[in-house]
Amino acid sequence: MSGNAFKAYFIESLDKIINFEFNFDNVVMWTIFILVFFILLRFWDVKKSLSYCLVNALVLLASTKIENIFETKLAVPGEAFDPIAVRIVTVVALMLVGLYYGFIKTDSAY
Repeated sequence: MSGNAFKAYFIESLDKIINFEFNFDNVVMWTIFILVFFILLRFWDVKKSLSYCLVNALVLLASTKIENIFETKLAVPGEAFDPIAVRIVTVVALMLVGLYYGFIKTDSAY
């Protein structure tokens, strides 16, 4: 892959993330989660860091899937579908996961 092709792929993948489109095959998304995992390893144990990253990834993947389902079921022909409600619920879910892992879930030694 040449430098320009890599740059174009990276920018396209990053644009999808910015547009709140999370897909299983988005390498940039998984790279971000791996970086977050390694950062969290400085503060938490491996199980807690990995489960936090995977839960957040699953929430984001599910939100994209739910958004696509709502768009096909609820969209009126000729009008744009506004997925703001799904995105608000997703952000609230991510905040609850962050609060749970930050304050409630303890590191287990088993």
